[in-house]
Amino acid sequence: MGAIVTIDWTFKTDWFVAEENKYQLNLFNNIDAVYQDFCIQLMEGNDLKKKSLEELVHYSKEKESLEKEIMQLQKSIKSCQQFKLKVELNLALKQKMDALQRVTES
Repeated sequence: MGAIVTIDWTFKTDWFVAEENKYQLNLFNNIDAVYQDFCIQLMEGNDLKKKSLEELVHYSKEKESLEKEIMQLQKSIKSCQQFKLKVELNLALKQKMDALQRVTES
């Protein structure tokens, strides 16, 4: 049987300024690892390298969902005329923003 050789390699080109490109395609032993590494680069989060691909997808979905809910609550608050309802919406907004902060910090 042949030995497994690990080669890390980066392809580059001169048609763009390398300093402006913060992403790179790192080649690993399997395509899943390459895809996971590229997703982590795009997400720009803390400690995401320790997460599995399933955890990254769950994290991304949860973050996106919370961000949409926050935007909807902010729109509702702006258009709301009733003080009592506005207070309730602000409380809900605070809860969602706290939840988003917990998700992004974990």
